[in-house]
Amino acid sequence: MTQDEPTRESDPADAPKPRPRPRRALSILDWTVRVPIGVLCLGVLAIVALPIFLYMTVLYWIVQAISSAFGGRRSRRTDRADREERVA
Repeated sequence: MTQDEPTRESDPADAPKPRPRPRRALSILDWTVRVPIGVLCLGVLAIVALPIFLYMTVLYWIVQAISSAFGGRRSRRTDRADREERVA
């Protein structure tokens, strides 16, 4: 091997990947206790998240309506007439 050829150790793409850990089969305890608890937690999260999602959406609509009623759109920083020059 010459000095110009790359070595296998220096190329991380060719490095062997570790084998994934074998999955454990679910026991009767897992199926009767842990799976229902996980599904219940997922349901509780969905029930809690849905009203918050609706509340934030309605709040956004209210703010947009008030904003359009009292002054239209805000001017962007780049559209201002008194814009200063950036030095750096």
